[in-house]
Amino acid sequence: MRAFNIKYFIKEGIKNILRNKAVSFNSIITISLSLLIFSIFLLISSNIRGVISKWEMSADLTLYLKDNIAETRIAEIKDEIMVEKYVKNVRFIPKEEALKKFSEDEDIKHLIEILEENPLPNIIEIYIHGGRSTSDNISKLKEKLTHYQEIDDIQSRAEIAKILYTSKTLGLMLSLIFLFLAVMISSNTIKLTVFSKETEIEIMKLVGATPLFIKLPFVTEGVIKGVIGSIISIILLYIIFLALNISFDFSYIVTINFISIKQILLIILTGGLLGCLGALFALRKFLKF
Repeated sequence: MRAFNIKYFIKEGIKNILRNKAVSFNSIITISLSLLIFSIFLLISSNIRGVISKWEMSADLTLYLKDNIAETRIAEIKDEIMVEKYVKNVRFIPKEEALKKFSEDEDIKHLIEILEENPLPNIIEIYIHGGRSTSDNISKLKEKLTHYQEIDDIQSRAEIAKILYTSKTLGLMLSLIFLFLAVMISSNTIKLTVFSKETEIEIMKLVGATPLFIKLPFVTEGVIKGVIGSIISIILLYIIFLALNISFDFSYIVTINFISIKQILLIILTGGLLGCLGALFALRKFLKF
């Protein structure tokens, strides 16, 4: 294909967008919002891996103890847990030690100073043997521990991981729904362009223009909309990312990173593909030749 033909298709694609400005604008915004959902999913998904890998080294069960429990009773609880099946290690963290650790973060330190007292509880961390730290074993042990009156709350690493994985799955499903809607809306806007150029298309057929030559400007229009929408979604994602990092300090939990260059390229390619698919759906019905 000659270079001037490529320029012609791009020029015609841009003309088609400008011819129906309002409809094209709505299409681009829909694509960008759909891709923003997809981009947020990518951002969360990539950072969840870091959270889970960090948690894999943390305690399987964390026990939050009530206040004013004698040290001798805490020692007894530790010993009783240690003899349980599958338990590898039990670690007691006094509230003073926990406070010292959290005070390393300036924002939390300032908060604690306002409270004028240590709001943290004494903690017991339980580690299960590596090959046996299944959900069933952890659940069974957790069930036994609920009978201890000295324990205020029990946090399971497996439960948190399950919530994260469920959130990830829901995010993927939501992304796919929005991407499908973007394809449909892009398809509808290109249908309007086809209608507006119906006479021109008939003339082109009569003078011997090939089906590919007639279709490519519309496909180009869809791709351009998709790429513009993807760039807008990346900009919006970066603004959200900066706003969250300025408003909240996640550093004491996990380092939150922006999406990689590969993921940015994936979003742009997905945007172009959405626009292309939308165009092909429209053309399949209205240009059957």
